[in-house]
Amino acid sequence: AHAEEILGRQEVQAIIDQVKQRAAAVVEELIPNGLTVGGVQKVLQRLLSERISIRDMVTILETLADHAPATRDVDTLTERVREALGRAITQQYRDERGGLAVVSLDPALEQELIQALKAGDGGPRIYLPVEASRQLLEEVSRAVHQALAQTSQPVILCSPYLRPYLRAFLVRALPHVPVLSYAEVVSAGTVKTVATVRVEHAPQAV
Repeated sequence: AHAEEILGRQEVQAIIDQVKQRAAAVVEELIPNGLTVGGVQKVLQRLLSERISIRDMVTILETLADHAPATRDVDTLTERVREALGRAITQQYRDERGGLAVVSLDPALEQELIQALKAGDGGPRIYLPVEASRQLLEEVSRAVHQALAQTSQPVILCSPYLRPYLRAFLVRALPHVPVLSYAEVVSAGTVKTVATVRVEHAPQAV
């Protein structure tokens, strides 16, 4: 549950050294010109904070090497890695027939939440008035409970751009409900919407 807190630079360097023994070209392409060891550490910590396995380090480092030349934003890089690991991420949430039960967001609501993203300490976050935040949390909780009548493990589905910030917004109230992006579930087999989050009056940004 707290793996990200104990993953230090020394541990990350040891992992990278192990990968270098079998995929030297990937490591040499990425470090240090693409990302520092500290940058890789931050991506791995974000993955671990959502209980995503980092065992497939070759895929993780290859994806970082592909995208680091365009951006060093940790949130963006983490989302690209999640997309590459999509099949493994969704595997744990599929039912016995390989399907995925999701709670979706009404498109108008999703657009309003994207517009509510504002820069803050530590990066962008969703800023809503207190009453709008309360209403949104209530509606998400309602949809999740509705979904639980049909599946033992619902996931919330939204756009890749919104995903990390929606997860941060919901994590205290719904810590055990995964938030996935559309890009991650492309290879998830059948995706079935079992509930939709709608807010009567779309929340307005602060």
